[in-house]
Amino acid sequence: RVYGGRESMVPQEMMLVHAWRPSPAGEWTLGRGVIHRVHDDDTLTVQFVPDQHRCRLPTSSVRPVSDVTPEYPVIRLAPGERVPTQAEIDVREHNANVYREQEGIAWDAPLPGAQDHEALR
Repeated sequence: RVYGGRESMVPQEMMLVHAWRPSPAGEWTLGRGVIHRVHDDDTLTVQFVPDQHRCRLPTSSVRPVSDVTPEYPVIRLAPGERVPTQAEIDVREHNANVYREQEGIAWDAPLPGAQDHEALR
């Protein structure tokens, strides 16, 4: 569930997590799993993805994995042009939004002179 723009980190069934698990060699290793069951005694049953092994673990040994896929703007680069940093992209997007506002252009429309409809705004 999402609350105030952030995903809830309360353990829930079917939540993707990183959890400590015993290995065949007897050591504890960090693995990726899914919460199979939430118990009343502050423990969880986690089913690990690689081998489907289940393990009952304390809640403190489990950390949720954020599975939100970030959205990135489409950026067209000329041959040999270096990939811009996140700060440079933010500045370009800000400048494009200011221009749109001044010229009365829709927020999702390409700027005048763009070669295609998905060109950098």
